[in-house]
Amino acid sequence: MVKQLLVLVLMSCLLAGSAVLLMFQTAGGSLTRFRQEEPFPAIQDPDQPPPEKAEPPRQDTLGDPLPPGALARMGTARLREWSSSGRSAIFSPDGKLLVSSDGETARLWSTTTGKLAARIRLESGFGQPAFWPDGKSLALPSGKVITLWDPNTGRKLGDFPAKGSLPYVASVLAFSADGKILAVGSHKGEVTLWNTVTAAQVAVLDSKPAASNGIYHLRLTPDGRTLVYMGRDQEFKECIWHWDLATRTMLKQVEMPRRGGTVQLSDDGQTLAGPAGGGIVHVWDATTGKERLVLQGELSRATYGVGFTHDGKMLATTWAEPGAEQATFSFWDAATGKVLRRFPIPRSAMYGIHFSPDGRLVVAQGQSPIVQIFDTATGKRLLDGEGHEDSITNLAFTPEGRSLVSSDHRTLRVWDAATGKPQKLMTDAPRQPPVDAQRGSWAGAVFALLLSGRVLLSGGTDGLLSLQELDSGKVLRRLILDGKPEQLRDRGRQVYRLALAADGRSVAAISNTGGPNSNAMIDVWDLESGRNLVHRPDPVQRSLTAFSPDAKTVLGHQQVFSAADVADPQAKAGTRKVEATQVVLEEVATGRTLLTIAQPDNVSSIRGFAPDGQTFLTTTFSVAGQPSQQRLDRSSLHLWELATGKERLRIAGTKSGYEFSYTTVAFAPGSRILATAREDKTIQLWDLATGRELLRRTGYDAPLDCLTFSPDGKTLASGHRDSTILVWDVARATERLHRPNRPAEPSELEQWWTDLAGGTATKAHTAIWGLVGVSDQALPLLRARLQPAVAEPAEQLRQLISDLDSNRFQVREAASRRLTGLEEQAEPMLRAALKTDPSTEKRRRIEALLAVPRVVHAPEALRGVRAVQVLEQIGSAAAKDLLAKLAMGAANMRLTQDANAASERLARRATAAP
Repeated sequence: MVKQLLVLVLMSCLLAGSAVLLMFQTAGGSLTRFRQEEPFPAIQDPDQPPPEKAEPPRQDTLGDPLPPGALARMGTARLREWSSSGRSAIFSPDGKLLVSSDGETARLWSTTTGKLAARIRLESGFGQPAFWPDGKSLALPSGKVITLWDPNTGRKLGDFPAKGSLPYVASVLAFSADGKILAVGSHKGEVTLWNTVTAAQVAVLDSKPAASNGIYHLRLTPDGRTLVYMGRDQEFKECIWHWDLATRTMLKQVEMPRRGGTVQLSDDGQTLAGPAGGGIVHVWDATTGKERLVLQGELSRATYGVGFTHDGKMLATTWAEPGAEQATFSFWDAATGKVLRRFPIPRSAMYGIHFSPDGRLVVAQGQSPIVQIFDTATGKRLLDGEGHEDSITNLAFTPEGRSLVSSDHRTLRVWDAATGKPQKLMTDAPRQPPVDAQRGSWAGAVFALLLSGRVLLSGGTDGLLSLQELDSGKVLRRLILDGKPEQLRDRGRQVYRLALAADGRSVAAISNTGGPNSNAMIDVWDLESGRNLVHRPDPVQRSLTAFSPDAKTVLGHQQVFSAADVADPQAKAGTRKVEATQVVLEEVATGRTLLTIAQPDNVSSIRGFAPDGQTFLTTTFSVAGQPSQQRLDRSSLHLWELATGKERLRIAGTKSGYEFSYTTVAFAPGSRILATAREDKTIQLWDLATGRELLRRTGYDAPLDCLTFSPDGKTLASGHRDSTILVWDVARATERLHRPNRPAEPSELEQWWTDLAGGTATKAHTAIWGLVGVSDQALPLLRARLQPAVAEPAEQLRQLISDLDSNRFQVREAASRRLTGLEEQAEPMLRAALKTDPSTEKRRRIEALLAVPRVVHAPEALRGVRAVQVLEQIGSAAAKDLLAKLAMGAANMRLTQDANAASERLARRATAAP
């Protein structure tokens, strides 16, 4: 009867929406009250596109679920994380689960299959997790509360303590063997004891000398009598405190010797081990501070990780030779210091060491996104899936779209684009040599596919570019970055930007040596002969970022500081006020500045050119606060017109914060659809004609740094920081493009024709897409009014240049204005005139003309440039015919060159279409 009444009361509470107090069994066998977690209400994002029809979930090649809208996964999501910051790992008491965290998410993995058992996302960062001794609950410090979770389902059980919250941010936990006592430590040095049966605070341990500098090891001894913890006192000296739990009194404070790295305290609190520099590991008695053992004394290598088995009988260490790709795992008898066994491990897994309860398995964590589990007896890595082992840096579909090529920091791989199955590991591709502290780290491998799609051009950090056959892996040619003989090349020189010219005949690269004294170089090679065409330094250090599709120009950005900071040689970089950020368009061959564009916000990132080469994209975000304490506000997308240097389109961000900043972008083949990825793990597709969002893809676990469209634009590949690649179905984005539902009025056509020649880039942008939308009306208009360009006669150019030295001011001014309108047509003659020792006035005017930003000034010329974009977007047979006619104009005219380039792009797209 009592049981039935209790059920009715609980049901009525749930129906009323009230908070319910649940009673559940704790590890100690007693009942404890916890506040039940209520689900967060669903929030409708006003920017969210219309919901899509639900489809059955797909699976990858291992049978793991894919996010909604994903078609395939390359690599495996098992035992993968995406961040190395704030990492920790522990095994469950039975060893069947492994909990790993990356600072914002805890993941529970099966140690037999590697499958993800549960994922726990927390509202704030958390410290070291701890299992309840019976393994039925997982405790995670999360701000000023400890959250409790079911490790098998990832369901939240409640918060601890039941009433109120902790008086400080918890960072480290320790349970007594029976689970009835929980010790909680903080980064500020507080330690409190809690009774898990009553959820009451039992004691506050007063160790004021440690109160300001944190606790990072906390142990309750197996006999339940002593609490041992380690931290730093007010003088930053490392100390170990021992407390008697029965009397709540401090037994001793032991000052430990100085050391040179991360230390580990054994579970019984009796032994401390850690490196002291030079590859040597010391073992100390934690009760006296005296040294017990010296390990690896014969080595002169760096030691990175140490860890005890749970019974304290064995100690593991990792070390590596400077510059080596592999590290060494060593296992020692903790009592005698005898080496038990050693085996090699990847250098990327040599920092955190965590043993399973029975000591048979050990986890080694590091800079790799992989949670690597090793058998301690054989050294064999378990659950080793095929795929990349680092963050994905570059992606490209082959021209027919059937294969996908990917790179991480070390390797290049080829995949079946439809199924996600691996096809080839490009073993001869340049690999990253080990990180050298003198050179600094590297951004990642880069590559490009030649027009045939069967030849791979790749660059690493070995001072080379390599041409390889994609099918056989055979190396066809190597290009040396610094121009020296191969045996003398700079093996630390690394490629970080690579561009294949649209005609496939040349390649441009930017390389540097890394580190604070980086020496950036720009090189251009003829691919047929292997001859170096350009080899020059970049002395301005503009952070060159993106090549144009023809590889003749490159975008860079530079910061403009306040005049006071520029004048003050003592001003530090982190405190100088940035007045503006500028994007600079630079000529690859000469380094000459062609155009400078001020960005709307102080912080800007160049995202690259559209495939048509007529526009480029930047992302910006505003900042708030003082220079030393700045925070991100809103991030926006900006589309810039190359012909004028003006902004065509802005997609303003609506949300503030770093998580809404953009990490990467990709243009679809037709240049109209843009894909973007945000730090909050959201992919969005945009219509660049209107700025409207077309499609959104979420549900993946790791942020990403590269995107690429398939040749037909129907699928999108994303490369993630957890080493995985996803292929998405984005065909619906094309279906949602804006299309007019009526013919244009004659007045609209005339207005668009006028706006094509206008100086307002936003109006011209509207006109371009307005004409594209009514192609049946636009083509007759353009056919009737566009004519091939006619060059200014050479005699008239010579006369205009001569008039720059006229005795009459009006004549000189008129000649300058006319030559400015002739733009690149007049440039060769102007440069030749400079070599003839002209008068001071003539030289001044010629130099001023050559320094004019390389934009289109004449309205008719500007209309022609934009009309070519309309014809390329229409892309019909009639549009191609008109482009071919325009391409027959004077060879040195902008209209002729743009029409010819558009015709070639359309031909390549038709060839690449499956």
